[in-house]
Amino acid sequence: MLMTMLCGPVQGLAAPSLIQLWKDATQGGLYRPILEDELRRAELLFVRTLSQQEGQDDLQREWKTVGMELLSINDKNETLWVIREQSSRKIGRGLYAVRVGKAQSLAIQAPHSGADRYTGEIALRLLQEGKAKAGAWRTAPRSEADLAHLDRTYFQAFTRAFAQVFPSGQIVQLHGFEQEKRVGRSVGDAEIVLSNGTATPPARLTQVANCWKHALSVVVKRYPDEAKDLGATTNAQALLLHSLGYSGFLHVEMSENIRAQLQHDSQRRAVWLRCVTDE
Repeated sequence: MLMTMLCGPVQGLAAPSLIQLWKDATQGGLYRPILEDELRRAELLFVRTLSQQEGQDDLQREWKTVGMELLSINDKNETLWVIREQSSRKIGRGLYAVRVGKAQSLAIQAPHSGADRYTGEIALRLLQEGKAKAGAWRTAPRSEADLAHLDRTYFQAFTRAFAQVFPSGQIVQLHGFEQEKRVGRSVGDAEIVLSNGTATPPARLTQVANCWKHALSVVVKRYPDEAKDLGATTNAQALLLHSLGYSGFLHVEMSENIRAQLQHDSQRRAVWLRCVTDE
């Protein structure tokens, strides 16, 4: 299969889909911390890949030097570059997809896919159905590595690289919460809690929240004005991005009911995306 992706299609063999590559990436392996030197190299490679100012062959060779593979797949008549771990070195570094060519300066992240039911699949579908530039998913179980609360990870290197290449872009991170565990708390009847990891969110956050409220007919609460928890104040990506002066981070906590709707309903996903992208 790898030879198919690197050397061109082989007659009679079907190229893997993005969702199949994601499922395969989550199987096997054991999380290991990453050395600082490798993280610096990975961040530079993410910058080069997101910038797309050089050829695929050069990038493929470079990603191999850190035990990763860059595959080119055709997804809904568009080309995606998928960066995954080599099967011989699966240590929980994540899976990443980059849209080749014209795209919105938007990245969709699912650091708890698996643990937060449906978030991985929703991120995949949002990337496929919209025009987001990139997506990022966890591959190690959350019990081994909580990528939303660790600093020295490929997930963090990708986040920093995206902010560098698209300083005016958006990074939208998907999470899930259990409503029954929030009864009597400020979250209350919220179906979505929206935050940016600070106590002073920008006006943009309110615009997205209001759009979802009206277009999807759901209860959306903003942190900290309407909800006092689920505010992403310890989120590693939020802390990193704010330290860089990057204002485009959105942390989206969703009830399981909303996640199920987005998983199964393409029209609701389209509306969800329009509210984020203003299209």
